[in-house]
Amino acid sequence: MLRGTPADARERSTEQDDPAIRFRLFGHVAVEVGGAPFKLATPRKTLPILAYLLLNRDVPVARDFLAYVMWPDDEEESARNKLRMSLHDLGRVLPPQLGDDALMVDGNSVRLRPGLNLWLDVADFDRFVRDPVRLEEGVDLYRGDLLASLYDEWVVPERERRRSAYLAALTQLVSLARRRRDFAGGIDRAQQILAIDPWREDVVRQLVALRSDSGDRAGALAEYERFAQRLSAELNVDPMPETVTLRDAIVRGAAVEAEAPFEPAGLTKAARPPILPFVGRRAEMGLLLEIWSRAARGHGAAVFIGGESGIGKSRLAIEFSHAVEERGGRVLFGTTGSPEEMPYESIVDALRSALPLVASLKSSDMWLACVAALLPEIRTHVPGLPAVPRIDGESERIRLLDALFRVLASLARVRPLLVVLEDLHWAQSASISLLDFLVRRISTVPIMIVATYRDDETPRPHPLHRVRREARVNGAAQSLWLQRLSGSDVADVVEALPAASAPPGPELLEASEGNPLFLAQLVADFREGAVNEPASLAAVMARRIERLSPEARTVSEIAACIGDRFSRDAVREVSGWDAGTLANALDELLDRRIVRE
Repeated sequence: MLRGTPADARERSTEQDDPAIRFRLFGHVAVEVGGAPFKLATPRKTLPILAYLLLNRDVPVARDFLAYVMWPDDEEESARNKLRMSLHDLGRVLPPQLGDDALMVDGNSVRLRPGLNLWLDVADFDRFVRDPVRLEEGVDLYRGDLLASLYDEWVVPERERRRSAYLAALTQLVSLARRRRDFAGGIDRAQQILAIDPWREDVVRQLVALRSDSGDRAGALAEYERFAQRLSAELNVDPMPETVTLRDAIVRGAAVEAEAPFEPAGLTKAARPPILPFVGRRAEMGLLLEIWSRAARGHGAAVFIGGESGIGKSRLAIEFSHAVEERGGRVLFGTTGSPEEMPYESIVDALRSALPLVASLKSSDMWLACVAALLPEIRTHVPGLPAVPRIDGESERIRLLDALFRVLASLARVRPLLVVLEDLHWAQSASISLLDFLVRRISTVPIMIVATYRDDETPRPHPLHRVRREARVNGAAQSLWLQRLSGSDVADVVEALPAASAPPGPELLEASEGNPLFLAQLVADFREGAVNEPASLAAVMARRIERLSPEARTVSEIAACIGDRFSRDAVREVSGWDAGTLANALDELLDRRIVRE
């Protein structure tokens, strides 16, 4: 039966005074008295009446109204007579432990006696799903649709309301699992949603991304193919562009986070979860969310996030992008390489990763044709684009910038758009000019731009400083400078980590000086057995490289000579190794967080 399950233990632990009588209305109705099943004999309409009174036990119910609810098609007098007989039956079949006066009936109303010591699963469910701390308990109470065996008209809206609350709670838990890097838990919750609503494509994207991040790339692609085939067979439609973009990212081998409802396109970071929890940026996150709220309503703006190397600019941008996606926004990520490989690299990087979205736009073919000068792949996705007329150089540049803005604005027309441009300290003047152009144009569209840069690698003459200053003066942008983590922040990190995963907080703070990158390396170093605190980040990295296999150390040396970004093919050409040896070496570097995808 229902006794002895872990869920029951959790439910009982939430009540200070454990009631002796317990009613379950989710799924098949069940009653327990003193922990033992109680057989509830329910002749006539006694079960629907009992359920209605339990769901409304805080207020008396008018007899005439209750008669109409239970027998809506009967004549008034007939309905009253049936109610009178059913109430008599109900008084006889209720558990004796409730007392003879559990059912209070007078000439005008019916109710259960106030103060009855009983437990109702629906009451706890309604309370728990509104409490972020108790969501798990709430969804565990949902064991099927409310009153699954009843088909009365009044049950339908009550049932639908609880089902919607259940799905909303599960969606929140998927997002929470992503933040905790609990891939198995997130996959399980996503599957629970799809078992009820199999056409929730946003949840399918979550499931695909979670499988990819858990290391099951083949399973992620198989999940996509199953959904695409089902869409085609049953609805004769294709997956949404967002879903295709996610699939393309996985095929390319790009790292993908389990995002809700859709991962920021172009997000380039390691598939391995971060070592450290996200702490110490509450004020910055609050400001970013405030700016996003205005931008989503059509008052676009930009934010420049600066700080020293390793201070956590990318982590803040990633966590913020998660929050934006949860609020219904669309996110594009673009990165500038060292050195910048082409003009406008970060914007091109962002648009390329979202190519199916761009190709699906209902914007002018001429604007897409202009953008195709930077993204030739567009012509493959949108055949028949016109040739772009030749004009003088400066006019052509302005036309291209305008086309890029119009494409972004079109993307934002359906869902507000966040564009994250990383590492702009490496961007050249053309890319900074584009940024300046966009910042000046987005004030009336739902677009927010977040630009990150390293203070220590952006000299004073760099054009980024001029654009940032002018945008602040004009009210088009704000600037954030990230400080190092405080002692309390480091203490929060230590508290969130398993006891054996990090040295004591004061030692971490002293050695890392509050730099998150250094802190992460120290924690990784400690986990790998190096308990003595090194004096510098360089010493940490040197020690970790010493523990690499000869093959992994060789790959790291080749990669360092190539630059900040390198390809697998380039390393293979230099090393002359077979694909298997190279793959093993790169996997070791990824696992030890020496490199990232």
